[in-house]
Amino acid sequence: MQTSQTVSQGSTHPLHDVAQVAWQFVVQYYTYMNDKPDQLHRFYTKNSHYRHGMEGEELDTLQGQTAIHKKFMDINYKGCKVFVNSVDAQPSANNGILVHVIGELSNNLEPWKKFVQVFFLAEQQNGYFVLNDNFRFLKEESFADDDDEEQGEVDTTAPVTAPVAQDPYPHANGYHHPSDPTHPQQPPSAPTIVAPAPVPAV
Repeated sequence: MQTSQTVSQGSTHPLHDVAQVAWQFVVQYYTYMNDKPDQLHRFYTKNSHYRHGMEGEELDTLQGQTAIHKKFMDINYKGCKVFVNSVDAQPSANNGILVHVIGELSNNLEPWKKFVQVFFLAEQQNGYFVLNDNFRFLKEESFADDDDEEQGEVDTTAPVTAPVAQDPYPHANGYHHPSDPTHPQQPPSAPTIVAPAPVPAV
């Protein structure tokens, strides 16, 4: 009979440990994005790969901590707020962990944008580092809107826009997570990082 201690082939981590590490990492990562964006590259190493852009765009793959740091400086994270809708994690090869995040992001008081981010956390001596990272902003338009345009139909209703550039979920470190997939009516309590937390790679 299988229990919560089930592990995948090639991994020695129980599933509940995988989920815990993933949550610890997500809290740390987006807290760094808000508080210490100039140090966000410390989660990566010279072997890491990173992609960042909009859904449907052709993207270049960056390799190495230096190139990734330069990309973060170009993005210019400033007072970045992240609202996490869901985090899914699975054990993977060589004791690695696959982490899939869906959420919304507002950087430098810009409108909130939906995003999806996928990490592969590779094991190292002092915890984990990000070996692979794919980040995509999601487009707001739907297939139904495209069909209407092709058929010459015009929607006269007001378009749905992203939230205004105000933080509806105030929090000191810019990280938020709801108890369910919808935005809470009240601000969530401060997230807690449970030791041992993954250590950013230097």
